[in-house]
Amino acid sequence: MSSQAAPPPGQSADHPIIAKIDRVCLELAALAGEQREALARASRPVERRTVTLTSSAPVAHDQAARTAPSLTVANYGAVTVWVGVGSELPRADSGAVPVPAGAVVTIPVAVRSVQLGVDPSDDIPAGGVPVEIYRYWTVQAAASSSASAAASVAAATTPGARVAVATASGQILAANPARRYVSVSNVEGPGDVFLSLGGAAAVNAGITLPVGSSWEMPAAAIYSGAINAIASSAGYVAITEY
Repeated sequence: MSSQAAPPPGQSADHPIIAKIDRVCLELAALAGEQREALARASRPVERRTVTLTSSAPVAHDQAARTAPSLTVANYGAVTVWVGVGSELPRADSGAVPVPAGAVVTIPVAVRSVQLGVDPSDDIPAGGVPVEIYRYWTVQAAASSSASAAASVAAATTPGARVAVATASGQILAANPARRYVSVSNVEGPGDVFLSLGGAAAVNAGITLPVGSSWEMPAAAIYSGAINAIASSAGYVAITEY
């Protein structure tokens, strides 16, 4: 059914005033569509993926379901990771983006698929190089920072902030009344990590994160208080909060 009003008596549908009204209506409809898409992007959760690069598999290809306007890569390993965007290969001589050991780099480029790689001649640990990839649906500014320097509760809102977990209960994330999302990843180990929402954390109790696993707070039950953790062996977790 057409939404176009019938022209007044004596005016045809191709009258300049009618044509101008039609153009304005089309422009307003297009603007409304763009605003709906922008709101949808802003409310879309950050997409997080984890890969581990090894000496036997030094390159990994990662592709998302849709193109994201910004990409952040957190390198929790001991060697540089190279990020190839588009046709770039993930190596130093191809124009790839370097992510130094223990660093977090944000690339404000619309991208759906990337290749990540390490130089096989580097001293790659036996457990490989753990890398986390975060795709944002709104453009983030280009940035590069040290993940180890961000290892504090105050910096835990940085995607992939690296926070130490001891063999005694301790706070890994402060209370945040504005919290909308939290994920905790035990990507390094060497032991299991146990989370507690509010009270002191205890081994073999609460939310258990074996090595290589992650936990995301349910969107329908966001807890805004402090989060504590304890590990069976002292190590680190990666935390994302927004």
